[in-house]
Amino acid sequence: MKIFMTGASGFLGSHTAELLHQRGHQIQALVRPSSQTTHLTKLKIPFVLGALPHCEKFEENLEDQDVIIHIAAVVKALSKKDFIYQNALSTHSLVKSLLKLKNKPKKLIYISTIAVHDPNQSEDFCLASEQCQALSYYGYSKLESELALSVLKEEMPVTILRPPVIYGERDWELYPLMKSIQRGFAPVLGKGEKQFSMCYVKDVAEAIARLVERQNPNSEIFCLDDGEEHSWKSVAEHIAKAFNREVKFFSIPEFVFTLAAALNQTWSQIRRKPSVFTLNKLKEMRQERWICGNQKLQQAIGWKPQTALTEGLHVTLNYYRSLGKIT
Repeated sequence: MKIFMTGASGFLGSHTAELLHQRGHQIQALVRPSSQTTHLTKLKIPFVLGALPHCEKFEENLEDQDVIIHIAAVVKALSKKDFIYQNALSTHSLVKSLLKLKNKPKKLIYISTIAVHDPNQSEDFCLASEQCQALSYYGYSKLESELALSVLKEEMPVTILRPPVIYGERDWELYPLMKSIQRGFAPVLGKGEKQFSMCYVKDVAEAIARLVERQNPNSEIFCLDDGEEHSWKSVAEHIAKAFNREVKFFSIPEFVFTLAAALNQTWSQIRRKPSVFTLNKLKEMRQERWICGNQKLQQAIGWKPQTALTEGLHVTLNYYRSLGKIT
C-alpha cells in the first residue's frame, strides 16, 4: 500500500514506519527540517519536508495515497493555545487539504489518546468523540482533532486509535523514574496505587499495521492496552526487578506534588521550554482508574498484546544502557 505518514520521525511513528516498511508498504514521511530522521534514513524511507498545519506545501503528496496515518502531535506545550495550534489546528488543516483532493485516500488512521475521555463519565474508552470530555489541555486538543476528522467520514473511513501510556525504546518519559530507581529510591504520588493502562510501543505499532491492512473498514474508534492493570508502585517494582535490586518508596503527598508541578510549570514558562509535568497534567495523574482495555480491537482485527510489562521494561532499560544513560 501507498502510505503517507505524519509524525514518522517521532517515538511511536518511527516504530510504526519501520514495521510497515518491513511489511513491504511504500511510505512517504512528512518531516520537519529539524526532525531527527536517523531511523527513517536507515530504511531509505523518502521524506516530504514540511510541517503541520501548513498543508498547502505538501498537498500534492496526499494525492493517490491508499492510507493516511496521522500521528504527529505534541504532548507538552506552554499553553492551551499552543496545544490547540499544534494538535487541533494541524488536524483541521489536514482535513481541509484532504477534502480538496481529486483522488482521495482510501482511509485515514488517526492516533489519538485515552486522555480525550474523562474516566469518571464512563468506563467505555471507545465512546464517540461527541460524548467525550477531556480533563487536560492535551486531551482537549486531541479531542478537537477527533471532532475535526468527523467531516471526512463521508469521503473515507476514519479509524481512531486511542492508546494509553506508551513506553519502549526511543521514549524518554520513563527515564527519570528508572534513573531514580537505579539510585535506590522511587517517588510515588500518594500511596502510588492509582491505576492506569500501558502498552509497549511495538505492540501499538502492530495494531496500527493491522488497521492499515484491514479490508473494508468502517469509521470506528478503538483503544488498546497490554491487558494488565498498573500503578506507579507496581511499575516501580517491575523496574527494580529489572535492575535486580531493592528499592525504597517515597510517598509524596498530593499537595507536595501540586507544589512541585506549579514550580516546574513556572520554571518552564521562564525558560520558554515546555514540560509534561504541569498543574494541568495533574488532572490526569489524580484519576483513580484509567484502564481502557482492548476487547473491541481484538474482536475487530485479532490483535493481542505480545509484550508484558516486565519484558518491555527490560528492553527499554537495555536501550538506555546502550546509550550510556544508565549503567
